[in-house]
Amino acid sequence: MGIANNDMVDKDAAPQVPPAPAGPAQAPATGREVPLCVDLDGTLLKTDCSWEAAAQMLFRHPLQLLGMLLGGGRRLARMKRELSKAAPLRVESLPFNADVIGLITQARSAGRKALLVTASDQMVADRIAAHLKLFDEVIGSDGVTNLKGTAKAELLVKKFGRGGFDYAGDSAADIPVWEAARQAYAVNPASAARRWLAQRGSVTTLGAARGGWPGLARALWPRQ
Repeated sequence: MGIANNDMVDKDAAPQVPPAPAGPAQAPATGREVPLCVDLDGTLLKTDCSWEAAAQMLFRHPLQLLGMLLGGGRRLARMKRELSKAAPLRVESLPFNADVIGLITQARSAGRKALLVTASDQMVADRIAAHLKLFDEVIGSDGVTNLKGTAKAELLVKKFGRGGFDYAGDSAADIPVWEAARQAYAVNPASAARRWLAQRGSVTTLGAARGGWPGLARALWPRQ
């Protein structure tokens, strides 16, 4: 099907990761100046919003989902926007990661800003942020740009400078962002991410290691 090679299925594949982009010359931020940036799928959530929406559509609107999947020429960010409109998630029932919520709460208690920065669609991210009331800013994919990997690293380096933010993620797709961050937080990291994390000294791991996307998908299906 048309999206077989996108991040709905290969999030934890070991990619050839380019180095994160160089930021403007500046001293790394310290203390309260350093915002905490948090990924959504597999990090703040123990699931993936695209999988959740696709599973919901499979049970309720299978033909509409098939039409989306067969649209192989579409941009992934546009497909995420269509999924978010066609299958709005019940955010109150999503499985949130208590360790990550604790990390965010701790950062905010210290006077730091917290940002939700995700490759999921902005509409989904906004609804989740409104439910949790923990974030100072929410940045997601906008229907044109899929905010993942290097694209996310470039945005955060442009916004805060290289080494000017901390980042919590979970998969190999987060490696460019971790490389650009001051402090890396690995949340239930998958195997491809663990191999890279083992070579970096300044990493804090939250939760146990997990398998790749099949385990994530299996955890999702009984909830639909």
